Amino acid sequence: MPLAVFVVVFGACMALAAPGLTWLDGGELSLAAGVMGVAHPPGEPAYLVLAKLAALIPIGDLPFRLTLLSAATVAAASAVLAAIVADAAGRMTRIPGAVVPVAGLAAGLAFGLTPAAMLQGVRPELYGLAILLGLLAARALQAGGRSGVALAVIPLAVAGAVHHAMLVAAIPGLVVLASGRGRGSFITAIGIAALFLLPALSMFAWLPLRSITDPALDFGSPRSWDRIVHHVTAAGYARSFRIDGAQLATNALAHLRLFLADFGLAAIALALLGGRAAWQRGRKRDVFAALLLVGVGVLPTVLQGLFRADNPDARGYLLGCYAVLAAGVGLGAAALLDRVRGRSSTLAPWFGVALLAAAAVPPGLASMRTADHSGRTLPARLGAAVLDEAAPGTLVLLGGDSWAFPALYLRYWEGRRVDVHVHPLHMLEPSVLPSLHARGFPVPEALTAPQQAHVASRGKLRPEAMVELLVGTVPIAVNEVWLPPALLARRAPGGVLHSFAADGPFAAEDRLWEETVLPASIEPGFAADAVGQGVLSRRYGARGAYWRHMGQSEAAGTMWARGSSLDGDGYAMIHLMRYRHEQGLEPDGYPAVQTARAHDAAEQLLQGNPQAATALVRSVLAYQPTHHEANLLSERLYSLGYHASPLAVAP
Repeated sequence: MPLAVFVVVFGACMALAAPGLTWLDGGELSLAAGVMGVAHPPGEPAYLVLAKLAALIPIGDLPFRLTLLSAATVAAASAVLAAIVADAAGRMTRIPGAVVPVAGLAAGLAFGLTPAAMLQGVRPELYGLAILLGLLAARALQAGGRSGVALAVIPLAVAGAVHHAMLVAAIPGLVVLASGRGRGSFITAIGIAALFLLPALSMFAWLPLRSITDPALDFGSPRSWDRIVHHVTAAGYARSFRIDGAQLATNALAHLRLFLADFGLAAIALALLGGRAAWQRGRKRDVFAALLLVGVGVLPTVLQGLFRADNPDARGYLLGCYAVLAAGVGLGAAALLDRVRGRSSTLAPWFGVALLAAAAVPPGLASMRTADHSGRTLPARLGAAVLDEAAPGTLVLLGGDSWAFPALYLRYWEGRRVDVHVHPLHMLEPSVLPSLHARGFPVPEALTAPQQAHVASRGKLRPEAMVELLVGTVPIAVNEVWLPPALLARRAPGGVLHSFAADGPFAAEDRLWEETVLPASIEPGFAADAVGQGVLSRRYGARGAYWRHMGQSEAAGTMWARGSSLDGDGYAMIHLMRYRHEQGLEPDGYPAVQTARAHDAAEQLLQGNPQAATALVRSVLAYQPTHHEANLLSERLYSLGYHASPLAVAP
């Protein structure tokens, strides 16, 4: 039965798997595995070891090989959950036979086929490995006794070197599951933990050791002690835990809607029934542990000020909660089937089939709508377009993971355009200058004392301060990102990128549209690629606003029309931009007072006052939704945890 669950889930992942590069962290993790570089905090050293082994599989390109690893871990996690629930159902019903496999199948398929799990199995990602390790620990605890508690520590120790935030969220529930095994069990567990945690945590020593060798991917350059601590603890992401107003209640409701959409109403009803049946049959400790796993497991996302239900990573954080709910589905199916068996042995098999369909079909259909990556080629196309447009010797600084990581992968793993250097803008720090200098770029090997003071004074805006210092020393190109007003005024657009030299021809825009964007948009996978549509529509919205600011109304209208044709979200900002332009609602020029407010907002941000900058940006966008500087600044504020997006402004 667990093997059947593995085959079904793995097959479903392969049917929906991305053929190569993906959005978000796919390009970064692929490059990190290829060159064994330093990935984003907390570094994921245990995942990268397995990813490096997966990279040896002689099938497809490197990102697809990592997708195979993701699919295998998600399928294995589903199989382990099926075994856990089948065992629990057998103990709960005390009736052997069809009840046990149906319970396991219902739980394993309900979990493995949900969009939450499938989204981690169709692209390079580490959440499948993290939940697999957690479920292996739960399976060991289910075995009972001192050995079970001791064995549970081993996968948990490895999980700490994969994603310790998910581990910390699971510990309270796992401790409750382990309780009742006797004092000796916990003493043994502490000893095993001391034995295995030390080598597991020592894997993080890889990060500074690899960083000092200047790998192609060196996220955050964790070389000094403070930067190592900052990287391993992922302290930089603390800014996302900033709740505004009634956002906590909004996030909680969004989670409930997410669970309902992914599982379906029938499966949720089975999960509630399973919890009730377990409580009535004396499994109170297990029910309490399940509530803890769900309650604590949702905190990393419920408390996020930047939570978005359509973010695949958010579903990755919630996999522990999904596993608990799926276990409830299996137990609920067992309880119902147990009752039917007692009344009609003839009806029971058909009822079991109906229960399996209720548990597996709604999640599977939801995954076909939201997790299908099989036809997505846009990340590789845009990454190639970025590199091909850059002039020789250019330092290309890209904002946004979905822009930076595909280009990074193509440049430093596939060797495309070896005459340019690509760097994520948010990773531009003084510590990267020696590496750039060693690679032949005419940048200073280190900053002078006044320059260091200038960069330090910018706080979280150090990357923008670095751009200010580097412009003029080396050819620089950027995509649609916010920069201080003086730099924004000096941009010269051409295709995907802006340079700081002569004006670029508008023909580059047509070439980008005809050779890259339009061919990708007519492929079957584009209609389901919400991330890609958003990446393009925001880019065309910002570029249209730029041309409008430059007084080229026709060019602006072309940009907004193209962007609007790409985004199927009726509430996307690009549609409002196009409508206002076509209806003649845009003034001939930006009112001076609005531009002054945008510059004031930029100055407030540069001085370390993001709250004041947010209020000013909102006031500008409420009057002028297409104001180019305000739009770019709202994106930068969002990355710092402040909501100034035009989507949050009342029309």
